[in-house]
Amino acid sequence: MKVFVRSIFLVLCILSASHNAHAGKIKRGFEALKVYDYFKAKTLFEKGMKYSPSAGAYGLAKIYMRSDNPFTSLDSAYKYVNLSKSLYPEAKEGKKVRWAAYGWSDSGIDSLRQEISTLFFLNTKTTNTVVAYQTFIDDHPWAKQKQLAMDVRDSLAFFNAVKVNTSEAYNNYFQTYPDSRFAELAKVNYYDTQFQEITGDGSLASYIEFVKMNPNSPLVKEAERNIYEIVTEPNTLEAFEVFMSTYPENQFIPTAERMHYEVFIAKDFSVKRMKEFIDTYPTTSLRDSLLGAIELEKQIFLPTYISDADGFGFMDSTGSVVLKGYDMVSGFNEGLAIFISSETNKYGAIDRTGKIRIPALYDEMSDFSEGKAVVSLKDQLGVVHRNGRFVMPCEYEDIGTFSDGLIYAAKNGLYGYYNEFGLPRIEAKFEDAYDFVDGKAKVVSEGKEALIDIYGTYLVPPVVESFSAFSDSVYVFEEDGLYGLMNHLGKPILEANYDYIGVPVDGLAIASDGEFVEYLNEKGEVVISNEFEVYPNYALRGEFLEGAAVVFKNEKYGRINKSGKLITELKYENLGRSNQAIPFQKEGLWGLMNFANKTVVSVQFNTVETQGEFFVVQKDGFFGVVDATGSTIVPFNFKEIQLLEGQVFAVSGLDGQWGIFKEGHLKVPMQYQSIRLFEGDFVLLDGSTQSYFELSSNRIITLKTEGE
Repeated sequence: MKVFVRSIFLVLCILSASHNAHAGKIKRGFEALKVYDYFKAKTLFEKGMKYSPSAGAYGLAKIYMRSDNPFTSLDSAYKYVNLSKSLYPEAKEGKKVRWAAYGWSDSGIDSLRQEISTLFFLNTKTTNTVVAYQTFIDDHPWAKQKQLAMDVRDSLAFFNAVKVNTSEAYNNYFQTYPDSRFAELAKVNYYDTQFQEITGDGSLASYIEFVKMNPNSPLVKEAERNIYEIVTEPNTLEAFEVFMSTYPENQFIPTAERMHYEVFIAKDFSVKRMKEFIDTYPTTSLRDSLLGAIELEKQIFLPTYISDADGFGFMDSTGSVVLKGYDMVSGFNEGLAIFISSETNKYGAIDRTGKIRIPALYDEMSDFSEGKAVVSLKDQLGVVHRNGRFVMPCEYEDIGTFSDGLIYAAKNGLYGYYNEFGLPRIEAKFEDAYDFVDGKAKVVSEGKEALIDIYGTYLVPPVVESFSAFSDSVYVFEEDGLYGLMNHLGKPILEANYDYIGVPVDGLAIASDGEFVEYLNEKGEVVISNEFEVYPNYALRGEFLEGAAVVFKNEKYGRINKSGKLITELKYENLGRSNQAIPFQKEGLWGLMNFANKTVVSVQFNTVETQGEFFVVQKDGFFGVVDATGSTIVPFNFKEIQLLEGQVFAVSGLDGQWGIFKEGHLKVPMQYQSIRLFEGDFVLLDGSTQSYFELSSNRIITLKTEGE
């Protein structure tokens, strides 16, 4: 029994010695590593791994990680440090305690692994490819450089997609890297390139195809916008109707309905036309708003300055503010008012609800005429439709107004004519051009004036420097400062011997050689030549009116009929002209006589001025108004009088302030700086405040103050 016990003890001692010997290899390996004896350390760690694999792998990882020995291998370092990490939990606690001093611990292994990953990251940076960074991320999930690697990977991958620049490349990117900071941008680029790939040719068919293939794309709206703009580009009723019937699901149907309406009323803006639109299109979604607009058209909108805070706006017939907040406003014309935006300091147009119909984008803007306005932008002119679309873009140096369906415009110094859709109708080849009147327009070609029809055909060729219409087929031409008559071929029918030739009035035209006047018929033939002399303003006063004309001879004035016969003797110091009575002057004073030369108002006035059917006369330094019978319409109490309309006069006192005289009374006190007709039934009164006088009611409308 003793022998058996002794044998067991001997075996245990042998085993213990063997174990301690192997354990000593690990310790000696760490000691050798401390003195950089890599050969010995490597041999000891490899042998020690049989019994202490985690510690041995840790030591080997440190050797392979370092670059100062012939065993350097990051792949091996990576393999052994991970092996050490995985086996560490199985190691005996005693060993963990004994060898912790050499760095072998759970945290020590992590630290070593991090060092190795850092070296891998440096190599990855040198390679600098998406694959390299992805490999690093996959192999080193613990690395502190992981997020940086992901960011760089994402950036490189996105750059690669940008270089390819296809929808497929961008789609692959955000599918592969959904959490990337570039993912959203990749999606944007994906949709943009997809849109471009399908619609690159800009055709209607391509946009239709895009909408059909990609109903969930954020660019469907853009595609539908292009469909809308292409189909409705002619800006005609028919174009909008085709669009609305063909593409009823398009997002721009409401816009098309509004544009369609604006085109419908462009040439005839009126309540009647608005009602006609509702009747013609009874299912229109605009019905309610148009009914409201019709009611607004019946209301008064008077432009006025409101306050420093509210700027300019409009008040109604009670003086209440209805719109405000503009730097300036015009009156409403064709349902639109021009305004200057306080934000952009540019011109635009609003409707009576205050809704902006033309954005404030322009440096200048004219009133609308038949639904169109001339606008300027950066010193270039164009034409905008009331629905906001350009009829002609702002790219012209000069531009006219539409007449006979055409408008002239100049580009690069040459003038041509365009139709109501902005399309060229007459080639831009003229040095100057004018608006059409009754199907004819004057142009300048090679320094000579000519006349063309609406097709650009010469009615009068460019043969003279200057001419003007005399009658349908006869023209006044200028030569060396003198005037003559020519036919439509430019051939003279009356030599240029006149200082002045007027146009036929009542069938006769006055002409002068600078000393005498005579009268020509519409053929240019002299029919009256009685050696009547020129006199001040003879060109106007000598025209025929009601079959008679004022003439002058031997320092006296008289009148002749169309036969040249005197019907008022040459015995007056001066004569006026009117279709109500004849002002005449004798002994320095004026009176009135009828067409039978009978005096109806004796000479008593210092001056007489014809205004409408009345005569503004001056007597004893003051002005009044009389009619053709001499009856006083406005008493002689004023220093200045101007006819506004009918029997309504603006009158001014000694202090220069103005009021309104109407129906025998001063209806508006003389306290305004100026007075002028505004529009319709209203007269604008400018003073310390801006007010309006309503002619039909004889009341003054002034902006209400707060609390009124």
